[in-house]
Amino acid sequence: MTARYFKIPILFFLAINCLPQLSAQSPVKLKEFAKKEADALNWPAAYDWAKQAYLLDSTNFDSQVLLALCANEIKEFEESMRLFEKITEKDLGKIQPDALYYLAKAKKELGYYEEAEVLYRKFTKKSKTKNVALKKRAEQEIKNCTWALKNIQTDDSLHIYRLPN
Repeated sequence: MTARYFKIPILFFLAINCLPQLSAQSPVKLKEFAKKEADALNWPAAYDWAKQAYLLDSTNFDSQVLLALCANEIKEFEESMRLFEKITEKDLGKIQPDALYYLAKAKKELGYYEEAEVLYRKFTKKSKTKNVALKKRAEQEIKNCTWALKNIQTDDSLHIYRLPN
């Protein structure tokens, strides 16, 4: 008889504590949390929220873009490259004109300098972005990729050699 009376407060306590977490399980809420963290420049937390939203609804274009941007900011370039390749194939620069820049950035960071240079050139010529600073940065990145391609094959100072023990 007394065991039943103990179960009621416990169930009530669990219900009150779990309700806010249940309402946060929708992709829309998770994306809101991710955007809030991204606005606060807390990229690891934004990435976690965006990843959860993406896992619940991986076909949503906004979820893909948000996760790709967060992955790029926390230097998860493999995931960022994979997602931005999907985005650029679907979008063709209409909804997300900066996707080409971020794809090129991910490729450059992973060492694909030739592909990154081509993408940066394509971004500067064909992108309809209104972000002038990003276009200027892309022009500088073209020079950086050209320099890296030239010097990676000729200059030994770029390679790391381990000293013998």
